[in-house]
Amino acid sequence: MTSNLPLSTHPLEATAQGQMLTRQLEEIFYQHAGVGEVVAIIVPNTGDHITLAAFIVPANNQITAQDLQLHLQNHAQDLPPEMKVLIEILDDIPKTPSGKCQKQRLLHTLQHRLQQEI
Repeated sequence: MTSNLPLSTHPLEATAQGQMLTRQLEEIFYQHAGVGEVVAIIVPNTGDHITLAAFIVPANNQITAQDLQLHLQNHAQDLPPEMKVLIEILDDIPKTPSGKCQKQRLLHTLQHRLQQEI
């Protein structure tokens, strides 16, 4: 994955297939009792494979990324095998005044984290 992700959504996200994938991932995480809120986004420019990012607000402070990764592995049969998933734990999901998720801000958060890891 490149460190200079453009701050735009993936074209697949606007399709029925893309919406199904993000909804499927969100439903998997909502099955975990420690998840309060989750938003999944298809990450742009990740090469030949599909990468989704799951932005998760814990229902309690006890949840860790390792807990969520294990939960995801236990439900991996529900997802395409070639898909990668990045998990980002947040205090809250950025929203507009009308309550819509601000995906650009989430992508910016992800880009910032990936640049720190390099």
